[in-house]
Amino acid sequence: MYGERNNLIVPGGLRITDEGMASNHHFLNLDDYQYFPEGDYELSVYARIVNQSNPKLLSTINLTLQSDEAMSLHIKRNGVLFTLNPDTRSYRTSREEGNKWIQH
Repeated sequence: MYGERNNLIVPGGLRITDEGMASNHHFLNLDDYQYFPEGDYELSVYARIVNQSNPKLLSTINLTLQSDEAMSLHIKRNGVLFTLNPDTRSYRTSREEGNKWIQH
């Protein structure tokens, strides 16, 4: 899903022009009986180009979800934000608390 928090869109396809595209992405576990446990995750981003049968791997991203972040997602139903640091190519996390974000 992508878009803003209260206006999420399930994409059926995106048209990316030469100028590119920037958007917030949301990863939701739709099964109410499951949750994202703490630990390491690998997120692979693929694109399928029109008229080509095989998808192309664009990027692989490694993320770590800490215990307090997993609990925030599961119990409080709050969000966890991963922000890319372009200099280190690593992600900094922030945990939602009420209407503000607490950085780790």
